[in-house]
Amino acid sequence: MGRAAGKDAAQAVEKLKTLSPTTSTGGTPRVKSPSTTLSKTSKLSVPLGAARSTPSSRSNTPTPTPSGSATSSHPTKNRSTKPLGKATPPIQVSLRPHIVSPTPNEFLLITGTSPTDPGVGMFVNFDGDPTRGTIQLTKYPEEVILEEGCIIALLPSSEEAGNMGVRVLEMIRIEDHGSDPSAGGGFARVPLGSTRASASIARVMGLQEVVASEVGSRLRFDRVRLLTSEGDNTGRELEEWEVNRIAEELESAKRISKIGGRVVFFSGTKVWRLLPNPMVVRLDSRLPSPVLLPPRGTSPEAKKEADKRRATILSVLKDVHGLEPTTERMFHEIAYIKQKCGVLLLTEFLSLPREEDKRQFPTELLATERALIDGSLDPRIVVSLFSGFEEELREGKNGVWVYGGIKTVIDMILVDRRSQEQPNRDADDKKEPEWNGRRDLLLLLRRYLSAWRQKKGFGSVSQADEKEVFWTIDAALMRCLLLLEATRSPSALQHMAGEVDVRQELYKICDYPSSVECFDRCVYLLERFKRLYVLSILYQSKKMSRDVLETWKRLFESGDEKALAEFGEGEDRIADYLLAKKDRELVKEYGLWLAKRNQKLGIKVFADERARVKWDVQEVLEMFKEYAPVALRGYVEHLVVEQKVSLTTPSKGPLGTDTPQRIMHIPMNFFRYTLAQLPTPCLLPIQQRHLSDLRMRPIEPSTYRSQPIANS
Repeated sequence: MGRAAGKDAAQAVEKLKTLSPTTSTGGTPRVKSPSTTLSKTSKLSVPLGAARSTPSSRSNTPTPTPSGSATSSHPTKNRSTKPLGKATPPIQVSLRPHIVSPTPNEFLLITGTSPTDPGVGMFVNFDGDPTRGTIQLTKYPEEVILEEGCIIALLPSSEEAGNMGVRVLEMIRIEDHGSDPSAGGGFARVPLGSTRASASIARVMGLQEVVASEVGSRLRFDRVRLLTSEGDNTGRELEEWEVNRIAEELESAKRISKIGGRVVFFSGTKVWRLLPNPMVVRLDSRLPSPVLLPPRGTSPEAKKEADKRRATILSVLKDVHGLEPTTERMFHEIAYIKQKCGVLLLTEFLSLPREEDKRQFPTELLATERALIDGSLDPRIVVSLFSGFEEELREGKNGVWVYGGIKTVIDMILVDRRSQEQPNRDADDKKEPEWNGRRDLLLLLRRYLSAWRQKKGFGSVSQADEKEVFWTIDAALMRCLLLLEATRSPSALQHMAGEVDVRQELYKICDYPSSVECFDRCVYLLERFKRLYVLSILYQSKKMSRDVLETWKRLFESGDEKALAEFGEGEDRIADYLLAKKDRELVKEYGLWLAKRNQKLGIKVFADERARVKWDVQEVLEMFKEYAPVALRGYVEHLVVEQKVSLTTPSKGPLGTDTPQRIMHIPMNFFRYTLAQLPTPCLLPIQQRHLSDLRMRPIEPSTYRSQPIANS
């Protein structure tokens, strides 16, 4: 029995040695044998005032040797003090225990084996059951403080060559309520004046907040100049309103840049205050510098480096995705990160060479678009990044204001691009510059500007800048659509994501209920791209009837088959358009022009009962005789055949009695020219006894179509 009991006890000890808590710094909590960890902690626990072992004292302690060993220097003493065959138990190291309570129903217990070994923290409830995964510290800490959901641990001093005279604070975030997922912890190194100076940390109340210049310089709004060669305000005298605006922005930035902290670190006669690193500083430090144009190369190494930069920007953008701001500063921090990530990603894609069209990035482009829209970046800044869109920008009197950290990036990009384009700028500006970039970027710009155009009239757009903002949006969107239509080709690229019917988009933007803000600029662009039919739609939205008809006239005279096919039944549309107009001179001018091209439609303009302008027959005959002789015979035929008009003379009265309802006087000179071409039914009401009154010879019915009527 005694032997069995001893065997069972040995097996239990071995089992306890094999069971240990699984340390993890994140992910799904996994804890093994919590009871073993608690018992091990109880063995190592000592009173708060107990002396702690150091690595040097442990190494100087002699290790006992078993009896009979050949290496023993005192065999007799060893035999008398130690039983034969039994090992010496290890010396216990005294570590100061650390227990903090992160929540009202939870405790964090930190345990370890020695000051140089990692420390392990386990979360337990009142019953000692684990509640979440364990955490691991680099070394067993000397002191631990819980501050705003973060464990701050003072690590032991190190005797390594590079770390002498430096104390390290390790921070691990244990509570995350979705406010700042990027704050995962880290290290703070504090240099000491003496390598042997003692140090400690404590929580202090009543400390005032301090202004973080790193935050203010990034979140302060500053004016960026998009239409000048210089990126700053150097050498320019500021106006009074601009001086006041700058002072207001400085005061606002100072207010939102204040940060505070209650944890201090002291050593000797010096005290350091531990301040949290703001989210905007942490995330902004991870973002790469902007890529300057032109591209740096298309080698595999350059492509790999570009992919790495985009992945870094997307990872930072992911950290702020879905965050809901709880403070004013957090609102600006999230907007700043989204705006800068969007600008950097757009710059990365704009730097890609034209040959990279085959490499499509639908996910990255969508993330770029969403970042620019959600960040509410001024669309004039986005337009300025696209080469060739400078003339579509309007800064206005108030200018364009943006975060200081983003202004620096914009200035770098614009100054570098202007320096690259200046030597190649051609003085001949007669030909509209073509787009030499990626088509998918034009599609991104179209979607971005269309989304902004829907914000017209919203309170989110400053009323002082609303006119200039939407002027730029309409002009840039018009140019973007015209470039998309001009570069369209039946290739595989047309199947890329975001392709739309550009022609319908052009119709929509011109036929918008409020039309466009930059009317003159859109007219100029449509003229330069020779899109006369779209221009006529734009004129119709402004109810400029004469310009509409003049554009349609130019469209027919140009002979452009593609444009005429787009116009469809153009002559019929012109006739219907004239019937609905009240302007007598306008209907006369373009009605006669239409009669020269199409007699039937020209006559319809002057004779249709639906016309809003009524014309006298005599007046129409005179106009046709002078301006459209080809339509004269058709008009008389219309009067006789369609309207059943009887022929009369001024002296004799009615020439026939079959149709007395509508009697009109048609002068002899018009009747003489047209009677020979009229069909037989028109001659039936005319009796032979009246022909002598007209001094005209009767003709046989079989020959009236070919023989002219001669005067008697």
